[in-house]
Amino acid sequence: MLGRDDIGVDFGTSTCLVTIKGRGIALREPALCAVDKNTRNILAVGDDAISMLGRVPPNIVLVRPLKHGSVSDYDITMRMFRYYLRKSQGRRNVFRPRAFLCLPGSLTDVELRSLSDAILDAGARRTQVIDSAIASALGAGLDVTNSYGHMIVDIGGGITDIAVIARGRVVARDSTRPGGDRFSEAIARVVRRKHSIVIGERTADEIKLTMGDLTKKTDTPMQMSVTGRNLALGLPRTVLVKSNELASEMEEVAQEIAEGIHIVLENTLPELAADIFEHGITLTGGGALLPGLSDLLGAQLKVPFRVPSDPQTAAAVGLSYVMDNLEGLESIFR
Repeated sequence: MLGRDDIGVDFGTSTCLVTIKGRGIALREPALCAVDKNTRNILAVGDDAISMLGRVPPNIVLVRPLKHGSVSDYDITMRMFRYYLRKSQGRRNVFRPRAFLCLPGSLTDVELRSLSDAILDAGARRTQVIDSAIASALGAGLDVTNSYGHMIVDIGGGITDIAVIARGRVVARDSTRPGGDRFSEAIARVVRRKHSIVIGERTADEIKLTMGDLTKKTDTPMQMSVTGRNLALGLPRTVLVKSNELASEMEEVAQEIAEGIHIVLENTLPELAADIFEHGITLTGGGALLPGLSDLLGAQLKVPFRVPSDPQTAAAVGLSYVMDNLEGLESIFR
């Protein structure tokens, strides 16, 4: 049956999702590799690599093949793609799949070609590239093929991609804003300044997911025991971190995102901007899960925001939609 081996790959800074035609999302793992610097051997990928974060000797480095919207290592990327394709398909399918590759719009044509070649080298027989903003819009239930204007704000790990879509094309964009990692970095700075301890990336992410609340409920702040390295003595120390200590630094990151949205709206055709102001902005990506972020952005910009039920998988769901409805969607491919 034609298309039975179609596969969709949503490749982001922090997460890689693989969806298979007729089966939905088959794999969802961190886009991370543990690499031996001396031999260039990959020691772990995805979930296995994330468990090593902050716990590896100096000769082992943790690599994100896509960093801040750019390709950091082609060879590692190709080998990671091969791992994900094999793991998601298992022994069920021996065919070389046709791959629909969802990538950030901030990538250059050279980088797009490199990643497309990487997935071909990894085992795909053919690739079609889709802008991640368009895939996210489709996954959020928006009709991107008409002349109506839609704005997608995708807060990934490395960058926030702000795009206005009409007639299957991105007509305005800003991909320079900070992503979800900057919220974690802000939390680490606060803990260092207020409690004189150094925490790792994984601990900062845990604090963000547990207490990264921008709803400003300071009457009953959340609190969490956090262990890090004492700056003065170099020894482990446990402190109590409260959510209201983090709000100010995190709001500064949110303000940068709001400024980017404002700039894109200023550069959008008046008719399309009117569509967006009337029906709102769609927030996707892992950063959209941050409590209170959509309300904070909406209050600053005076525009309603909507968040899909699972904003992290919006692009992957969009890829599934594309594989099931190829006819009439020719205009969305890069």
